[in-house]
Amino acid sequence: MRRKNLFALIITLAAMMVLSSCTAFTGVRSDGHSDLHHAEDYDSLLKLMRAMKTNNVTYNKNFDFALGAEETVQEAASAADSGENGRSFTGTNTQTAGVDEADSVKTDGRFLYVMAGEKLRIIDAEQPSSMKLISELSWNEYIESENGVRGETPMEFFLDAENNQLIVLTQSFANNYEVYDKPMIDIEETSEQIEQDTSAEDAASETARDIWIGPMISERTSVNTIIYDISDKANPVEFKRFAQEGSYNSARKIDRAVYVVSQKYDYGIYSRIEEDGLTAEQALPSISKTGNSEDYELLPVDAISILPQGNIENQTIISAIDTENQTSDTEALAIIGNSGIIYSSLNNIYIAAVRYSNDEQYKAYTDIYRFKLDAASITADGSGTVNGWLLNQFSMDEHDGYLRVAVSEGASWTQSEDSSSNSLYILDGSLNVVGSILDLAAGEQIKSVRFMGTRGWIVTFRTTDPLFGIDLSDPNSPQLLGELKIPGYSSYLHPISDNSMLGLGRDVEVDGENAYDRGLKISLFDISNLNDPVEKQSIILGGIGSWSEILYQHKSLMADPANNLYGFPALLADYNNQEFEKINGTWFQGLLLINADDNQISVKGGISQIEGLGDWTGQTPVAEENEQFLYGNKSVYRGIRIGENIFTISFDCIQANNMNNLSLVGKLNLTE
Repeated sequence: MRRKNLFALIITLAAMMVLSSCTAFTGVRSDGHSDLHHAEDYDSLLKLMRAMKTNNVTYNKNFDFALGAEETVQEAASAADSGENGRSFTGTNTQTAGVDEADSVKTDGRFLYVMAGEKLRIIDAEQPSSMKLISELSWNEYIESENGVRGETPMEFFLDAENNQLIVLTQSFANNYEVYDKPMIDIEETSEQIEQDTSAEDAASETARDIWIGPMISERTSVNTIIYDISDKANPVEFKRFAQEGSYNSARKIDRAVYVVSQKYDYGIYSRIEEDGLTAEQALPSISKTGNSEDYELLPVDAISILPQGNIENQTIISAIDTENQTSDTEALAIIGNSGIIYSSLNNIYIAAVRYSNDEQYKAYTDIYRFKLDAASITADGSGTVNGWLLNQFSMDEHDGYLRVAVSEGASWTQSEDSSSNSLYILDGSLNVVGSILDLAAGEQIKSVRFMGTRGWIVTFRTTDPLFGIDLSDPNSPQLLGELKIPGYSSYLHPISDNSMLGLGRDVEVDGENAYDRGLKISLFDISNLNDPVEKQSIILGGIGSWSEILYQHKSLMADPANNLYGFPALLADYNNQEFEKINGTWFQGLLLINADDNQISVKGGISQIEGLGDWTGQTPVAEENEQFLYGNKSVYRGIRIGENIFTISFDCIQANNMNNLSLVGKLNLTE
């Protein structure tokens, strides 16, 4: 026993020496106020990365973008705006005023800007009955040549109507064929020869020696930020372009600065890092200030941070782009060893990376790194750690200099009641925990979170949906005051006033310790009394097989508080839980419209672009031939209001309906 304990002590000390040795390299230093380290030159960075190869810390590779939430209901209601023609309109459903979010549909009150497929179209919607396509931008998603395959796909965009700009974010890739000195043989031609040969087995054996297949080698995956001047809507002109390596995650726009986050994931770097020939260009992130593929250059060494305990396969790149100055350089920085949820307030960006211990408990921790924003510049500004893992962007919130974080721990799918729990942490300006509520709802996991100033609302779930009300007025001593248990759960919480909140989620069927998703559930919560939240009303739509993007994407909500109107794309169906056999089948796909105020909620109706699938009540029989369109280009994925009309958008069509009686006003086909 003593020998085992001594061995464990030696291993522990050795691990500590490996981690602490990160600062022992010549040219490597800590930034002084976080766990991030920097190097004086690229060679020192590579040495540090080689040392990190011995780390077995597992970091979560998935990440999302969260935005700041010094939110009041009045700020959230500012999604409705007015254009130059005086008509009001709804905008992207964002989390806080002053921080815009990229999306696939935008409007300025007259023109609609729609991204569908590989095109971004500008449409004049001044006359909804006769909409006109003004211009379109397009990209090639797949181009094959003798050297390899390349492509570029539009992801999302910003609209700066005041300054006549579109800021488009695209994902591009370049894969080259491996080049061999020995000529490659046409495989189809060779196969025909083999089939014709009377002795196919012998022929295949001989021919195989001459077949050299060149594998695809990834040259670069990158995110491009392209700024267009749209003063002339019929002729958008490129104003500025920037590119950064990695896969697109998301972006935010604050005033004239756009912040773009990408993740470069290098699966094979652990095997290649030992090679003496691995260069900085091969291992470290690069950017192109012009956006041209020929102009890529390494990030400056002082712009690269490294997490000593991290996984070097993960590299997060953040850029800050000045959309006003055409010639100004774009600032960018990178973190090696980390990827996670990205949260941005008006003044800071946070990266919350989940890591798991390598013992039998497999315990989760979230390391939070803060970066200060100053116009179009970014600097490292602190770090902290909490137990557990975050659900999504709404799990973090900055308010009055404090960061509030809601986390889950453990596994709720086990039968033990204490298998999982949830906590709320409050971190001060130095990212030290100063207040907390621990072990909330044992055996359950967080399904949604919403912070509203000094109040916080958390939904957990296993077989029922507890809604917890938390008093955050004293950051050092948050108090759990209210609890409401109801069937089902809310995946997204949306305030409609200081006193009321919508819950959008699932109805469930409970079978013992298990629960199965059924239809969509809309709840109206009275939150006027933090000690006693009340579900005033709920509506169940559809059954098993029903689905909506609002369950995971808040931007799919059309929020129009000025008219007490809310809409989201949905598919309504009902199938047997065991065999998934049709009960009523699928009867609706389109934009569901809900009237909601402090007193009640009701279904206003539904708008569909698919013939025969427009009756949200399910009373109209659906022809089987129409069901083929459910998941195709006719499926509505966004809704937006301009003036007295609601526009629904699918890949095939833009359709205008009167907002009062939902009658058809006009259509514009996008595929002609």
